[in-house]
Amino acid sequence: MRKVRWLGVALCVTVIMLALSVIGCVTTGKQQEPQPVVQQQPPPPPPEPAYIEHVVRWQGETLSLISKWYTGKFSNWKIIAEANPDLNPKRMRKGNIIKIPKELLRTQKPMPKSFVDKFYKKKEEEPVLFGPKK
Repeated sequence: MRKVRWLGVALCVTVIMLALSVIGCVTTGKQQEPQPVVQQQPPPPPPEPAYIEHVVRWQGETLSLISKWYTGKFSNWKIIAEANPDLNPKRMRKGNIIKIPKELLRTQKPMPKSFVDKFYKKKEEEPVLFGPKK
């Protein structure tokens, strides 16, 4: 008999809780609205760098020569130096990477060795004499 009474009490409590939950939703007018499905768009591509990179390849390259080749003016070496704060312009070495701002560019072609060589005098070799030596 006790089991039946406890079963009846449990059933009544369950019915009351269910009724209260239904009444609560109806009286407040709150209904769960479906959440909008947000489609994730792929991230935008990274912005293009505002510079090109020049790799020092030839002996005798200087910032002013690099500036002359890429921008058409020797004087732009200062702007290029500012774009490369970690670079010591007096210590250019093969393999250094130099950033050149795109707004200065006249060409993007790599600088040829012949361009560097025309700014340096070539050592004149002693002419080879033919015939007997005196």
